[in-house]
Amino acid sequence: MFIAQIPSTQVLLICTHRCGHTSMADYLGFYPLYAYPHTLDLNHFNEASLQHYRKIVVMRNHYQRIMSAYKFVYGIPQFKILQMRRDIRESQEEYFNVHKLPYLKYITTEFEYIDFDKLADYIPMSKQTTSTFSNYRKVTPKHLSEIGYTVTDEDRQEQERYNYFKQFHRELPPDEWKTLVAERVAEIDAIRKNKLFPAPRPVVKTRSDMKSSKDVGLGSIWHGLKKS
Repeated sequence: MFIAQIPSTQVLLICTHRCGHTSMADYLGFYPLYAYPHTLDLNHFNEASLQHYRKIVVMRNHYQRIMSAYKFVYGIPQFKILQMRRDIRESQEEYFNVHKLPYLKYITTEFEYIDFDKLADYIPMSKQTTSTFSNYRKVTPKHLSEIGYTVTDEDRQEQERYNYFKQFHRELPPDEWKTLVAERVAEIDAIRKNKLFPAPRPVVKTRSDMKSSKDVGLGSIWHGLKKS
């Protein structure tokens, strides 16, 4: 899970696995994710002292996330490529479980959301991410049962939260988002032009150091951005 705090424009962002979190981290200048091992749980996002921040969550249909995680781990050679390129100790089952973990149930504060299905309107996206959201837009429990996955009560509850938040929370327009992060993105672009920062990520995704957890922390990764 990628949690970014941008003090210069008072923004807090959550973007988790299978929601374009690596593309988002790359856009904001935090790629590769594993190079930023500062951990902080979701209590930081819910913190009352930060209510003056614009709190933003990238939301995706939970059943889509499950299907995307399954295809990523079991359906294509991507996982084995990652195992070869990095020291991944998790089994496929463990990696799948991490990538489909519910997260909306841990958010207890007001927030605006970015619809994952429209993410290309907000940030540049890799070919892989674009393919991912294009292929799994209409996923139901029946589709999941066809790949051998049994939807749990926890899954149903997470899907209900997603539906509720989409109905009653404000969707952040792309132009507002781009204004909020314009300063940060300009700084990263300038650094990259001077070749002082890694170039935008390749199509092959890397894994953040998220650990499966039963508590509210979920092994979150927090990236604090300080105004220069």
